[in-house]
Amino acid sequence: MSVNNVNSGGSVLRELRTDAALRQLIAAGPVVVAPDLEPWVLRQLVHTGRVARLRRGVYLVPDAQGRMLPPAAVAALLAPKGYLSFYGALILYGLTDQDTSVWAVITTRRQASVRYGRVRIVFVIRRARAPRAQVRTRRPAGVPVRVASAEDAFCDCLERPRYAPSPAELLRILRTGLQTRRLSAGRLRDRALQSGSPSVASRLGLLLELATGERDRRLYALARRSHRWRSFIDGGTAALRDSGWRLTLPASPEQLARAARA
Repeated sequence: MSVNNVNSGGSVLRELRTDAALRQLIAAGPVVVAPDLEPWVLRQLVHTGRVARLRRGVYLVPDAQGRMLPPAAVAALLAPKGYLSFYGALILYGLTDQDTSVWAVITTRRQASVRYGRVRIVFVIRRARAPRAQVRTRRPAGVPVRVASAEDAFCDCLERPRYAPSPAELLRILRTGLQTRRLSAGRLRDRALQSGSPSVASRLGLLLELATGERDRRLYALARRSHRWRSFIDGGTAALRDSGWRLTLPASPEQLARAARA
């Protein structure tokens, strides 16, 4: 027997073993924790793109038709008692046609973030004093996903800008939501007031003022309770200040309004 035939036979055997392993994973999927497989088999399946390694010991596998779940569904399977919020939730509600590289789940149990291709799924601990969220159910790819209401998700973005899009994108979402009645100015105001946070009140107040041309007095009063200046962005350089809402901004309110219309 030639060396080439021996090598070919070995390659076929390895392929048969990885195919069998993939069938085993699919039967246990779509999310499999600590599969009882040889490390080289898992490495081969991940390397060839047939399986996604989310984090150490956790793998996402396709269904019988070879389809992989979208990030929102994966997040729900990893934290079934939590709920999606922030920018990802606003995307699920159709309030923007943009995409996000970070999907954030609010939960009460700490767990490490995961990588899914170019997407990161993070798990955010719910703050003890945070208002109780209203949760809806969406079914991306047929998987039931718990999602914060649009108003809760929007205010979560204002509370933790690190998981939010730019102020101009938030303003664009707000305008779209108000025009289509998928966001309510009254419910947004109530949610911000319940939080008792001057930072949320000032950020929401400015956006509502730009979107409607009117200043909300109750939000303004809460924002003025604190003399501290708040930033509208997470990190970076804030170029301008809005003294009314005590906000530092990456651009003037007029520039934000123009960017939101672009």
